[in-house]
Amino acid sequence: MLNTKTEYAIRGLVEVARKGNNKPVAIREICEKQHLPLKYMEQIFRSLKGAGLLKSIKGSCGGYLLYRPAEEITLKEIMTAINVRPARLDCCGQDGDREYCIGNPCTFYNVWEEIESELDNYLSKVTLKRFLIPGETK
Repeated sequence: MLNTKTEYAIRGLVEVARKGNNKPVAIREICEKQHLPLKYMEQIFRSLKGAGLLKSIKGSCGGYLLYRPAEEITLKEIMTAINVRPARLDCCGQDGDREYCIGNPCTFYNVWEEIESELDNYLSKVTLKRFLIPGETK
């Protein structure tokens, strides 16, 4: 399940990708088109820019551009940039011991690690381009 922050980041990046890499998109325009909260998107875009996924152009015709093509930006990178980790099991206590485990060795933890690894691999393969309609970028 994707959280709101991840959904908003993807929706914002999709709007930037739709314009292509020739015309910067103002964050206000993105928010109006996607019905997103401006202040929250400013925070998200700051993180995306800091992670090297977006670049900003200043001035009256400024806005945001993708730093790399949509087919090179992965869902894993987007989630990492906004500090979101999907489906994380944390059965460790304050001392790092697995104090909530149901056995020794903890088979639940081991299975969950496998699931996390598979999910991580999958997110590394899904690119921003998958969220675009074919031929949509200008």
